[in-house]
Amino acid sequence: MSQKRTVTKDGRELSYILTRRPARRITIRVTGEGEVRVSAPTRAPQREIDGAVKKHFASLLEALAASAPPPALGEGSTVFYLGESYRLTLRTGKTAISFEGGVATLTLPSPDADAEGAYEKACRPLFLALITERCLAFEERYPAFAPKRKEIRVRSMKNVWGNCRPDRGILTFSTKLLRFPVSLIDSVVAHEYTHFFHRGHDGAFYRALLAVCPLYRECKRALEAQHKEQRKEMAK
Repeated sequence: MSQKRTVTKDGRELSYILTRRPARRITIRVTGEGEVRVSAPTRAPQREIDGAVKKHFASLLEALAASAPPPALGEGSTVFYLGESYRLTLRTGKTAISFEGGVATLTLPSPDADAEGAYEKACRPLFLALITERCLAFEERYPAFAPKRKEIRVRSMKNVWGNCRPDRGILTFSTKLLRFPVSLIDSVVAHEYTHFFHRGHDGAFYRALLAVCPLYRECKRALEAQHKEQRKEMAK
């Protein structure tokens, strides 16, 4: 059973969802929905659990701020395309998107249309073309992977950058990747292709991944850092 608790530090409050279960240690995470969830051993003293949350108080507040959804898209919003920032401007006509000279021009089907939905719809074919190109480039460089892949999909994904279904040969990538440089997108491509041969994230998986993407760890850190910075910029 879970319960909601609140701790206070330096006059600030932080709420979290506590779940007790048979476990050896206390774990804390911030979900994509903006919740702090704590898992603790069944008999762990409450003061010890609260103390663990307070120990990470500042970083948890920062993570919560980063997980908050950005403001709704509109005229003048900041958007990102392949690692560069663009100022969004809106027009009316057939749904389309273009990125040029620091300006992202989004064409809406009507003046009162949902800009968020139109942006997603307009970017989807752009991203599918790009990610298909990157996957084919990976397969050309590492031909052993090519027979494994049957289909490439793109969709909105909250908590992961990609997904591999080895049994069906399907690779799925988050449309959010379109915000980042191609080099970082390629690291996600390599990660997902490696799952065709290694389903888990054990040592064998990472050895195989580093063989095809030696800078994977650096790319992962850069992706996480840029994601955090972009969210700050879009929230302004």
